[in-house]
Amino acid sequence: MAGNRCGIMEMKLNTLGYNVDFESIIKAIKNPGRPHLGNTLIKAGYFKKLDDVFDQILRFNKSAYVKK
Repeated sequence: MAGNRCGIMEMKLNTLGYNVDFESIIKAIKNPGRPHLGNTLIKAGYFKKLDDVFDQILRFNKSAYVKK
């Protein structure tokens, strides 16, 4: 996943302490994006709702956001 937007977000999330295996996303989804990362974080127990993930880390100007 490294080298693309999702891969960069993965690195940021790992740096922020969200230790999740995002490689499983790429195996299941051809073109993963922020919602897929968010749902993985929810499944790992870091958040309860996708809105919370976006509001706290994945929305524009948040810590794990990467510009297109």
